[in-house]
Amino acid sequence: MRKINILDPLTANQIAAGEVVERPVSVVKELIENSIDAGSTRIKVYLEEGGTKRIQITDNGWGIEAQDLPTAVQRHATSKIISFDDLNSLSTLGFRGEALPSIAAVSKMTLSSRTEESPVGFSLQVEGDQISDLREIGSPVGTEIIVDNLFYNTPARKKFLKSPSNELGMVSEMVGRIAISRPDIAFELVHERRTLLKTPGNHNLSQVIFSVYGNEITRSLTKVEYKHGPLIRGYISNVQTTRSTRQYYNFYLNGRFIKSKDLSEALEEAYHTRIPQKRYPIAILFFEMAPELFDANVHPAKLEVKFKDFQPIKEALIHAIHNALNDPSVSIPQIKTNVKQDNKPAEQQEIFQKYSFDPEKMKQPPGEVVLEQTGSYHDQAGNEQHKASFSDQEEPHISERQAESQEIKPFFSSLKILGQIEGTYIIASGDEGLYIIDQHAAHERIRFEKIKKLFAEQPSASNMLAVPITIELTPRQTIWLINHIIQLGDLGFVLEHFGDRTFLLRGVPVWHIEGNSQELLLDILEKLGSDSPVRLKEIINEEKLFSLACKSAVKGNSFITSADITFLLEQLNRTDNPFTCPHGRPTLILLTHEEIKRRFLRT
Repeated sequence: MRKINILDPLTANQIAAGEVVERPVSVVKELIENSIDAGSTRIKVYLEEGGTKRIQITDNGWGIEAQDLPTAVQRHATSKIISFDDLNSLSTLGFRGEALPSIAAVSKMTLSSRTEESPVGFSLQVEGDQISDLREIGSPVGTEIIVDNLFYNTPARKKFLKSPSNELGMVSEMVGRIAISRPDIAFELVHERRTLLKTPGNHNLSQVIFSVYGNEITRSLTKVEYKHGPLIRGYISNVQTTRSTRQYYNFYLNGRFIKSKDLSEALEEAYHTRIPQKRYPIAILFFEMAPELFDANVHPAKLEVKFKDFQPIKEALIHAIHNALNDPSVSIPQIKTNVKQDNKPAEQQEIFQKYSFDPEKMKQPPGEVVLEQTGSYHDQAGNEQHKASFSDQEEPHISERQAESQEIKPFFSSLKILGQIEGTYIIASGDEGLYIIDQHAAHERIRFEKIKKLFAEQPSASNMLAVPITIELTPRQTIWLINHIIQLGDLGFVLEHFGDRTFLLRGVPVWHIEGNSQELLLDILEKLGSDSPVRLKEIINEEKLFSLACKSAVKGNSFITSADITFLLEQLNRTDNPFTCPHGRPTLILLTHEEIKRRFLRT
């Protein structure tokens, strides 16, 4: 039996580093959070070779007393808690006191700091388990930490690092997400000689989002708010602005960025059938709730949380998003002129100075919403905490006047029908301009919601046919039908054996409102005849409902009467989402009055 030994401090720190330090982004995150907890209002991150060669974090926080600098690089050293009871009222981003010693164990670290009370700063170096003596330096108030040659003494970890550009991308994404959570702090990210990100630190959330994501995304965002239970505030993209990955999901719980499969699925459910499949929205959402309603300790880095009861949160989020997306100005695409851009792009600061991102000063086209400033709140312990907030004075995205007018005169019924183009598009005029409606997409949306509702409420109900349909089956199909006659009955089919391989179809599902019933039956038989067991929801999945709606909807190149068009628009008014077909394509587009004037050179 091998003897049990106590690990030496360096080995223990290197093992602890495995939990805290996985790659450059881990180092930057830990050090930025320390800077935030130290009351910094300016934080600069400088990197070389994606952070693998050098990471330098400089802040203007409270600084560290000279006598505390050697202690700061010891394990379990922290200024944030004194006793176990302090954990119950913890409001800082980190507290374990393992970041600095863990980082120092796998790099060459220089720690420099100066407090406001001290006329000079002090610095020390850590390499392995060797800590240098303190030396005086000239420095501003705050702390600077330089991490050189990450994993130089643990080559096994170093070989798992990705290319410098990939490591840099992870750092850039993480710094951007932290910056969005703290618009009151000025962040700067520099890679060698290139500034990648710079935020003003003036409490203006819109400018931070602009800095991180650029103009297109910022202008695509619309406000989301829910106050009747879990407090949800934030911004989501309109249905025209989507991305190919979930990378643009930003969830913040009580000010901290989190990852949540539950929230991601709820967000996608809210956008379901409003955007094309395999496309994903952009979301910046802040959730506030009591700590006892979730568990933040399911992930070592506290990135993932587990909610005690997620259903109310899910319902609130979907309700808030639907309210935002049901506004025509958010969900109807606009035809716009391509404006020629100057060869030289405007500098970020020039844009900030030219446009204050104030809704009163910067008038926006419909659907282009400006985000406002942030504020602060106090936690249960009475500590002031910063968070993204939303001005109570800002007009809701759908004003009370708009809401009242929509209740009296629904949007589609308010349009004046002008005619059709090529028997495919309905042309109508409205308050905002000229609308072009895809009649097939609009009818497909109506049919889909009706079919889906009937299938959910009456999956087994049947409509009896006045004249039965005679169906001739192959030997295999006959076996499948006989073996699964009960399941077919559960789907609403009423069948009668008519001899040999011939059957009479006497009743069809009520949810199959129109189309070829025999074809539907044969399609289902093919699924039931597969070797693996199939459940009802797998036989008639949403794709099948899409297909049924598409096949039964009026086609393009079909001229319809004015009465039919009026009826179509009235039915569209009654759908949950009239602005896209079930596949997420728009049912209509808008050519605004301003755009028409622009095209005729009248502006």
